[in-house]
Formats: sequence, structure tokens, C-alpha cells
Amino acid sequence: MTAAMAAANTAACLGGGSANPIGSPGTGPATTKAVVYWTVQKNTNEILEPGEHANLVIVYSNADRPSPSQEVKAELILDSGAPVEFQRTMPPMVDKFTNMG
Repeated sequence: MTAAMAAANTAACLGGGSANPIGSPGTGPATTKAVVYWTVQKNTNEILEPGEHANLVIVYSNADRPSPSQEVKAELILDSGAPVEFQRTMPPMVDKFTNMG
């Protein structure tokens, strides 16, 4: 994930001026950003298809960063069908990054 976040920062997906937020606490973007990166991609389109894997990474601004035990939600809006909502509770201790599985 560190390499994916460094690439997102280089491509200005995180605001351009920010340092890589993984391993650099307090250097997140000015506004909260989300990045999708592919771990298994069978073609070059941006559609998640059977057999492909992608990760949604939310990089919070310092002002938006959730606190321990706070609930966070993300919603994926699809081209058709119902939206998919993910809801997790932040663990008591948060390190450089937290896998919310």
C-alpha cells in the first residue's frame, strides 16, 4: 500500500503538495481524499469485474481524521442497482494505516 499511496501522491491524487501520508503523520491532504488501486486487474478499464481486486483507501485530512471507536462509513454508488455501504468502527489504536477489511 505504501507504493500505491506514493504513486497517488506523485500523480497529484492527494492534492499534489502533500507528503506520502503512509509513514508521515500529519502530512495528509488538505481535504479528505479517496484512492482506488487495483491489486488484480485483467484489463485497463476502470470497471471492477469478476476475478479483479481493488482497494478503496480513504486518506483523511487532519481535521476529518476519525478518532478511536468512532464509526466510519463509505458508500459506493454503482451504475445500476443499490448503493453498497461499508460501515466500520475505528479500533482503539490507529497506526500508520488501518485495514478495515
